[in-house]
Amino acid sequence: MKHPDRFKVSSAWAGFYDYNSFDQNAILGPHPYYENVFFATGFSGHGIQMAPAVGRAMMELLIDKCYVTIDLSRFHLDRVYEEKPLFEQHIV
Repeated sequence: MKHPDRFKVSSAWAGFYDYNSFDQNAILGPHPYYENVFFATGFSGHGIQMAPAVGRAMMELLIDKCYVTIDLSRFHLDRVYEEKPLFEQHIV
């Protein structure tokens, strides 16, 4: 690039980035001690991709008290307390 000083930033944006430092995966489901607290957080930048499935799963937990369509229990907070991280086997 011969003249980088000729380029100007015309616009920019910033936003919050939800990050789970334990294993970089979502934390979903009920709180282990409080019945009225549910988690859907820690997606580490993948939330928009997972939003439809997670929304449905959380609805099922709240209404049916269990997963009906897809079992997402491996993403529960218990894995953090038990120190059992869930790492992705394949990252594309």
